[in-house]
Amino acid sequence: MRLRSLLKIMFILIGLAALAVLVAVLLWTEYTSRVALQSAPTPTPRPTWTPTPTRGLPPSTPTYP
Repeated sequence: MRLRSLLKIMFILIGLAALAVLVAVLLWTEYTSRVALQSAPTPTPRPTWTPTPTRGLPPSTPTYP
């Protein structure tokens, strides 16, 4: 009878420890993602694409009226 109550207490303690670890991991990932978002460098703008003239054809010149 004494062993059964001891096992029950042990299982409760293991469950509480697992719950505490889960909460700690969730809080840690939330904290690190917020810190990473705050310290992230601003992305550099991508260069605009300029069309290159195809080989064999003269480059097109704009005509003005």
